[in-house]
Amino acid sequence: MSGKFIITGPDNNNMVRSFTKDNLKFTYQNGNFILTTGEGIVYRFEQKEYSTETTTGSENETETYISSWYLSSIQLVNGTLIRFSYVTNNTKNWAEKKQRTPLIKPVK
Repeated sequence: MSGKFIITGPDNNNMVRSFTKDNLKFTYQNGNFILTTGEGIVYRFEQKEYSTETTTGSENETETYISSWYLSSIQLVNGTLIRFSYVTNNTKNWAEKKQRTPLIKPVK
């Protein structure tokens, strides 16, 4: 499954707009989003990564924003729930890089 979408800003009530016609339903609430397929499989994206951007000029301003969402769970039609948690590994190179490794936990 793949799809392209954007989350509109607060002026548009943080609506999710899909660019593909793939029978996916998006719901965005409290900074998290839920994707439901036409078959009824529910994907929850509740784990976030934040980035900080600083502008320079006459006034230095720092803005922190959600830059990535990670899959936190999948609920299958039969009720099976699969949860994901992530471990962050930091490495130093010429730029700091972060890598997230999923830990998959099926729940019965």
